[in-house]
This record gives sequence, structure tokens and C-alpha cells, in this order.
Amino acid sequence: MIRRNRDITIFSLSAIDLFCSGMGAVMVLMLILMPYYQRPDVRVDDSELIRLRAELAQMEANLSQSQADLAQAVAELARASEELADLRAREITPAIPNAAERIAELERAIGEMRGRLANPFLVVIISWDNEQADVDLHITDPQNRRFFYRQRRHGGSPAYIEVDSINGPGNEVWIHPAATPGTYKVEYVYFSDRRRTGPVNIRGVAIYQGGRLEFPVRRINTPSESRAVFAANLVVTPDGEVVVR
Repeated sequence: MIRRNRDITIFSLSAIDLFCSGMGAVMVLMLILMPYYQRPDVRVDDSELIRLRAELAQMEANLSQSQADLAQAVAELARASEELADLRAREITPAIPNAAERIAELERAIGEMRGRLANPFLVVIISWDNEQADVDLHITDPQNRRFFYRQRRHGGSPAYIEVDSINGPGNEVWIHPAATPGTYKVEYVYFSDRRRTGPVNIRGVAIYQGGRLEFPVRRINTPSESRAVFAANLVVTPDGEVVVR
């Protein structure tokens, strides 16, 4: 007589096959949905981007006004220098009340003006045409400090990334209130393309008190988080001029 097997089996081979099939289906779904995962970085939303674009337009208007103010200040500086030279040439300082204080004020004004001319403000703005693309602006200053969306500021430098857009057509803005002489390297990173719509065309411009300088348009075909494309070198000269190389 054959003894019956009275052991209770919880998981049979059929149940284990069912569990493995379910896990495989979940893994396939995860791989299919992987291109739609979004980067966890906190970026500005659409309303914030609209506000920043309005501020950018106002900034450009203010820069135009600043250029006019600077031209007027340079003219006043020239007149002040002539006045100072005339006072010293005629040697009438003792005969003019408070002439020494006036000369000291003029010399301080001349020194401040020369300081402003030697360290110009510098603004770099980029824009692109692909609505699904995310392009990042990278700038490396003469001290090898790299500014981009993860490192908007550096200690010891007043420069900063002001605008970081994640959706195109968008803008990215870097501002330096007093750029020291040296070379500032400008690069673009085509970070992502949500719908894989293809290449992106990137325009760039540098604005300072002497005017504006446009960069050559760069066309990048495919996104890559680790590939930075060279755009231009901005060279700030000791006398406050800015040139593109």
C-alpha cells in the first residue's frame, strides 16, 4: 500500500511561473516609460518663465539707459578733468573758497569712473528654437569657476546665473556686475529633448556698457548631458573693453 504524501505545498511551480511573469511585465513597462522620466532638478515653471522674460526685457531697456548714462558720465568726466587742469594751471586754489575740497571731489569722481570703466558689467543671454529642448548655459571665468544650473554662484564672485529655462523656446541669462579682465569661456549643453524632435539652433549675445556682441549660431543635432559645445571666448581687456574670440 502506497503512503499518501500529507505535506502541504504553498507555492507550486505554476505559482512561481506566474510571479516571474508578473515581475517581467513590470520591468518591460519600466524600460518603455524610461524616456519619459523627468530630471528631478527644480526649475522655473511657465509662469515664472514669463515673469523672468518680462524682467529680461526690462533689463535690456535698463541697459540701454545705462549706456546713455555712461556716455553722459564720460562727458562729465572729461569736463571735470579740464576743470581740474585749469585750476592747477592758473594756481588760483587759495583764492577760491573750498577749492581744495572741490578738487578732492573731482579726483574721487575720476577714480570711481575709471574703476567702472576697468570693470564693466557683463550679461550673457542665449536662446534656442526647439520647444521640446532643454539647453544649459555654461560659463567659465578667468579663475576657472564654472557657472551653470547646478552651480549658479561661486564664493568670491558677484557673478550668477539669473535665468535657467527648461522648456524652449527659452532663455538662459548669466550676469556679472563687475567683470574683471580675463577670458570668459561660453559653452552650451544640449541637455535633453523630451520628444526627440531633432536638432536645436542656439543663439547667444553678450551685453556690456560698450554695446552688444553676438556669437555665431550653434546647431547641435543630438542631446547629451556630458557634452559641452564651445560657443565663444569673451575677453575683457584691462581698459574695460569686451571682445569675442
